[in-house]
Amino acid sequence: MALDSVHNRMFVPEPGNIRVLVYQLDEKGHHVRHTADHVVGHRSLLGRRRQSEVNRTDGAGGAETGLAFDNVHQRLFVRDRNRILIFDAHPDRLQDYPAATHVIGQPDFETLTPGTSRNKFRGAELIIDDANQRLFLEDGERILVFDIDPARLANFPDALFVIGQPDFESRLQGLGPNRFTRAHGLALDPDEQRLFVSDQRNNRILVFNVHPSRLANNPDAVAVMGQPDFYTNTSRFAGARALPEDRRGARQITPGGLDYDPVHKRLFVSQLVDNRIMVFDAAPGTMKNNPDAIAVLGQPDFDTFDPQISQTRFSFPKDPSLDPGKQVLYVSEGFPGGNRVIAFDISPENLRNGAPAIDVIGHVDDMGKDDFDRRMANDRLDARTATMTRAVALDPVDHRLWLADEYNNRVLGFQLDRQNRLLERKARWVFGQEDFYRARAERSVTGIKIPLALAYDPVDKRLYLGDGWNDRVLIYDVHPDRLSEGGNQKAIVVLGQPDFDTQDPRPLQNRFNFAVDLGNGIASNRLPVGIAIDAERRRAFISDGGNNRVLIFDIDKNRLQNGADAIGVLGQSNFTSTGARLTADGLSSPSHLDYDPDHDRLFVVDNRNQRVLVYNAAPDKISNGMAAGVVIGQPDFTSTARLRAATKVTTTFTGGNRVTSPHDMRSPNGIAYDRVKQRLYVADQGNDRVLVFDAAPNRLKNYPGALAALGQRTLESHSDQVTADISAQDQLYDPRGIAFDSGNQQLYVTDSHWARLMVFNFPATSRRLQVPAHGITMFSSLDPTVALQSPDMKSGYGKLRSGADANGLYFLARSTRFMDPLMEQESRVLLSQTGMQLRPPARHALVFVDRRNGGRTTVSIVNPVDQRITAKLTLRSEDGTMGTSSLTLQPRESRTTDVAELIAGSFEVAALQIESENPVFVTAWSRIENKDGEELLTALPVVSGRPEQPATVLPNITVGGGYQTDVLLLNPNPEAARGVLALFDETGKEIQSQAYAVAPGAVSVWQPSDAGLIPRLRYAVLRPVSGPTPVTASLVRRSDDGLVTMTGAGEANNLLRAQIPVNTMPDLIRHARRTVLHLVIANSDRQGASVRFILRNLDGQEIDRLEELFLPGMQRDFTLGILFDRTKFAGSITIISDIAVAVSARQITTNVRGDEILTEIPVLHGTTPAPLVFPYVDGEGHSTQLYVVSDDETDMDSQIDFFKTDGNTLEVILR
Repeated sequence: MALDSVHNRMFVPEPGNIRVLVYQLDEKGHHVRHTADHVVGHRSLLGRRRQSEVNRTDGAGGAETGLAFDNVHQRLFVRDRNRILIFDAHPDRLQDYPAATHVIGQPDFETLTPGTSRNKFRGAELIIDDANQRLFLEDGERILVFDIDPARLANFPDALFVIGQPDFESRLQGLGPNRFTRAHGLALDPDEQRLFVSDQRNNRILVFNVHPSRLANNPDAVAVMGQPDFYTNTSRFAGARALPEDRRGARQITPGGLDYDPVHKRLFVSQLVDNRIMVFDAAPGTMKNNPDAIAVLGQPDFDTFDPQISQTRFSFPKDPSLDPGKQVLYVSEGFPGGNRVIAFDISPENLRNGAPAIDVIGHVDDMGKDDFDRRMANDRLDARTATMTRAVALDPVDHRLWLADEYNNRVLGFQLDRQNRLLERKARWVFGQEDFYRARAERSVTGIKIPLALAYDPVDKRLYLGDGWNDRVLIYDVHPDRLSEGGNQKAIVVLGQPDFDTQDPRPLQNRFNFAVDLGNGIASNRLPVGIAIDAERRRAFISDGGNNRVLIFDIDKNRLQNGADAIGVLGQSNFTSTGARLTADGLSSPSHLDYDPDHDRLFVVDNRNQRVLVYNAAPDKISNGMAAGVVIGQPDFTSTARLRAATKVTTTFTGGNRVTSPHDMRSPNGIAYDRVKQRLYVADQGNDRVLVFDAAPNRLKNYPGALAALGQRTLESHSDQVTADISAQDQLYDPRGIAFDSGNQQLYVTDSHWARLMVFNFPATSRRLQVPAHGITMFSSLDPTVALQSPDMKSGYGKLRSGADANGLYFLARSTRFMDPLMEQESRVLLSQTGMQLRPPARHALVFVDRRNGGRTTVSIVNPVDQRITAKLTLRSEDGTMGTSSLTLQPRESRTTDVAELIAGSFEVAALQIESENPVFVTAWSRIENKDGEELLTALPVVSGRPEQPATVLPNITVGGGYQTDVLLLNPNPEAARGVLALFDETGKEIQSQAYAVAPGAVSVWQPSDAGLIPRLRYAVLRPVSGPTPVTASLVRRSDDGLVTMTGAGEANNLLRAQIPVNTMPDLIRHARRTVLHLVIANSDRQGASVRFILRNLDGQEIDRLEELFLPGMQRDFTLGILFDRTKFAGSITIISDIAVAVSARQITTNVRGDEILTEIPVLHGTTPAPLVFPYVDGEGHSTQLYVVSDDETDMDSQIDFFKTDGNTLEVILR
């Protein structure tokens, strides 16, 4: 951070979003507003991004410590990688997203090259000497000193002096009065002109006299703090994880970030991994070597070190910043700390051990007041979000998913559907917290701290949780009958500790030492905890990373108890050895595990040895300290070489060179076994991918090559998309824990950098499904956002085969992607979603063709048989025949085309008659542009065959308020149809009528009159006079200075029983603000109707029911919320009436742009003999959804096969 003591401002770097935030402070040093006033390095305060550009406006805030403020000339100095940007920050001139005035370290604003010279550096921390206009820049093994006087400053200046090196080109390390091994913090005593430099790896602070008259290159320090002399390097404090007997010098200096109080001559030293700020007397006359601290902040005493978030406690504090005039110390806690800045009163009369903070920036409570207990960035802590997801476990029987949210000290539990898919993205259960809105770190029967591993026992229905910081594994009873929703869940057993309150990390038969700390389990590439369950033989395998071993436990519930002894050990020959080894029987920080129950194999991620070991874990084969049988990731059991195979390539990435090959891994983490296809999935975290290996026992050998890589383009490549700030569906960034669903062939991956759970389904040409009695099974294509490959569009058709008559519908959706210029977040914008019922094939079909307002009509015809057919096409307008044509289809061929390409002609509306010697499947939809020039898809009515008694009541005719409804009359019969069409209001009063006459094979369109500024609901009744009754349908449009949305309503119906699929849950395609389902029912009869509504979930279980009375002639509109007090739901509504009523279901989705998108939901009644065919399209903004519905008393087994347009099989990915 940096402080403007003249105008009371604080500059806070936010490296996660590559920006600097500017806060106004009051005269006491408290923040004036909860939000920042300005932003540097970013276009707005709302935007978020991970990577920066190289210019004069972007890139500010690239480091948490690289800020300094010139109080004399009101300039802000910001370290951005290998350069320093300088901004004019005077309050009269500062605006959001300012341009830098100068650059230090590079020749111009567009260059960014590292170097070690007089004008190039890799620097980190900065400090300014206001009085002498000098900038001190820490650059690893040296300190550079620049003249920054505005009168002399120019771009790319040379440094005046170098401290810590004999010249400007050297980077020597060592002890002595003029060397550093790793410089870090800087602090300046402006009165005595002393520069304090934290020399971290030498465990000391060097003090230099930097008075302008005495400073020269390579000066000797005048004093040393933390060591008895300049040539000694004795470490003091052994770390927060050390046992009490191993801790030494807990009150002495361990170097970190620094700041100096010139008023009371005190030095403030941050100790990030020990979660505290130490205060030392640094007065020139009394300062001594190895001094004891006089006070500690962030902890209650000198012997407490746990990371906590509160008004008195720290979690990984960064470098301190001090305002000596106000006697206020500011401490930032960025990631992985508390995402806040807290302020302390450090006046001598108020400074004491564990003193409470007086102010906090970054968190507010529900009342809008400062909140010292919150931790989550942007206060986004709820049941839908997670940060630093590290582990995942699947319950495949009761369909639940458990997700470890390490950062928030909790595990979230989600209910899945029958296919183990995440339907509702809101967790139902939380472990480790009392509710979804807290992130406290505790050690108790209900609390946890840094959860890093999960496993599920399907036999006893228990969840095993690796509680990393507390060195224990907690076991929870999660039986569905006993697990209550929400939090405050109590563990029933603890392993690794004698009880729920003890932490004793020793190498014993009944203890764990996971050694979790910053850099090991926290903000690191290692997860030193893992759990695997052998459900059949009642064993649990648990990685004990700090002791470099895997312990084996008997988990029979009649014998399992707190603090149970392990029954076996791998990686060590006994229960007290702890050494890390690179051998066939050794381990080095073992991580996640998985178990193959069919062949009794244990897969162990041996993280530090960059490999996976495979053990024969059969009870009659396993023994303490036994050797593994197979190694994956290394050529043998004693090698870590990575440059052996000729297939290896080296790719350059930010931070160095990376070896990427099908054989090698870089920091493996998660692991999962597919027992169906005998494949092993390994999260290769360092290469941002998941490797897939053939793990069949008879084929698995040492150093196998992977079959495929998920998250990368090829097995030899590493994408630079992550450095371009692109998050896509085919890309991984920091994958950790994984789980595999063998039954449904789904892979769950915790993609930690993006704080998300990725679910991968694999390409297949068919999909088996079981539809529960009275239930629904849904599938959708992806229309994926991809970064590693070019997006492509797949089209063809799907064929539903079932052992019983089926029913269902499909949707075609059209969407686009939108990048918010201020938020810099991409969203999917739903443009249209149109639904059609699955229809049987027919020899005769009549299609409504609409070319009004520049629209086009697309017709899809599928030949389902294994012989060639020829279809006759006849196009008729209201005025008569316009033309004929024919279409030949090869066996199983699908043809999708614009009607205008089949038969030419000039018309607005018409009917296309299709006749074939064999039944064909016919669907049609309209393509029309909305007011923004975006394409909308709308289902058009298709009459299959010649219905004997078409329904005569058409509900839900919306007019007025921008709505326009077309009533369509289609006559598929060889005789003309005549009659009267009457329009009624919701009370049954006739308000309009129109005579109709529809020629054979033709269509007639009637538009009811506009009802004014307010939308009104009507219904129509058909009164035939002569000839057959035409089929009645409708099209609904809504306009607002141009077309917004259009939907094709279903055909008229008069039903005693109907079933309506419901899904108002948001998903990847229908990414929207809200979705509301409207049910409209019209009773045109002269008698009242009693209508029963039954709400069922996807599994067909009844959730609720009610009954409503409809008076004669009445039409009523219900929402899901009105009927059942629900807004987000997936399932179905069954409607049963004692008198035939007309039913309409319409979904209104408000997309992220605020447009209301209409979707008519086909009303299902009866069943249709299988097979049923539907068009399939995916990609380039198109997607397909399928709903298979059962109204039977028993489960229905079905299968979907997919075909290309030429009839060959098509591989698709469904979710």
